[in-house]
Amino acid sequence: MIAGNQPDAIRPWPVHAVASSEEEIAEAKPGAPRPPWALVKSGFAGANTQLRLACLLWAINLVFALVVAIPFFHLLDESLSRSLIGQRSLRFPDANWLIGLLNSQRSFLDSLSATLVWIALFYMVLNALVSAGVLEILAGGSRFSFRQFFQGIVRHGGPFLRLFIISLVAYFLVFLLFHDLLEKGLNALSRDWYSEAGAFSLYWAKNILLAVILLGTVMIFDYAKIRVVLENSPRAVLETAKAFRFVRHHLRPTLLVFYGLGLAGAILTLAYLGLDALFAPTSLGLVILGFLVQQLYMFSRMWLRVAFYVAEMELYRERGH
Repeated sequence: MIAGNQPDAIRPWPVHAVASSEEEIAEAKPGAPRPPWALVKSGFAGANTQLRLACLLWAINLVFALVVAIPFFHLLDESLSRSLIGQRSLRFPDANWLIGLLNSQRSFLDSLSATLVWIALFYMVLNALVSAGVLEILAGGSRFSFRQFFQGIVRHGGPFLRLFIISLVAYFLVFLLFHDLLEKGLNALSRDWYSEAGAFSLYWAKNILLAVILLGTVMIFDYAKIRVVLENSPRAVLETAKAFRFVRHHLRPTLLVFYGLGLAGAILTLAYLGLDALFAPTSLGLVILGFLVQQLYMFSRMWLRVAFYVAEMELYRERGH
């Protein structure tokens, strides 16, 4: 039997990579699980030590976005520069120009819709492989290196792709099941209501609850990925089942860590939306400034992604056995 597949062969815990004080190091000793807030804090500290990793994730997303966006920019540039109504739309939005653009490019847009599906699928596959490289670096507790990053992709790419396929099926089944249950439950609750405001509130409550459940499913697959890397296991189905069992046995800390970091993400998004509203594209300078703000937000999301993995990996190492 391969030693890396045995439960007791988990890689050593690199406390030095994330702890920022003697108190945190003391709390991080095996046998003394830290509270969720301390793990969230440690996730932020770990992400700060892996800024190069966050920069790589940001660069990958930027390049991918540019490749996808260039055809759209080319199409808009041709329409805006060659027609008078298009030039006027630079200053004042014009529905006639938009309708004319859609009609003139109908064949392009029809083929583009199918292409976008494949692009989205490719992005999700790429994201799964990148996650393997990220977790390989975090598991070792070392500084970022391209060699270790690509070693993680080669070593765990197969299991991560299988996890990706399993997760798609799981998200679909969870959505169908809970969407139907929530729909029936809320419809029964509001059957005798005559207030449109109340019905509207229940509609949003259903969507929020469904989003929370789906995010919980995402969290389970985070721990499945962590198990694949730490246990050096190729068994995606088995690790998914064990990740589900781990989350079920440690429901409170896993949820608090996940949604605590999710709250930080929501705050970052609200801050970005507030800043973005200040930069209306009325001049080249404001366009550039708005772009920089957007990229800063994208970097913060990649940084937060690293923080998620750090905190979840530490939680698993403390409570997984």
